Amino acid sequence: MGVAPVPAEHAPGVTLGWGRTPVRATVNGVSWDTSVWREKSGRVLLAVPKNIRGNNDHDDTVHVQLQYSIEYRD
Repeated sequence: MGVAPVPAEHAPGVTLGWGRTPVRATVNGVSWDTSVWREKSGRVLLAVPKNIRGNNDHDDTVHVQLQYSIEYRD
């Protein structure tokens, strides 16, 4: 499984249990339901399974889209 860092400007401001936030992720046109998580360092990551990643490796550039599947209410 590969991991893609989520740029701070696109990371969720709030996380749920265990630092995770549910998302609908799309990588190079392939979508699946998953979650992003915040490391202790504050960095937010998206795990990308091999069957989604295909032949892309950790140095390759891919198009990633995240749709947050929860609404935050004050």
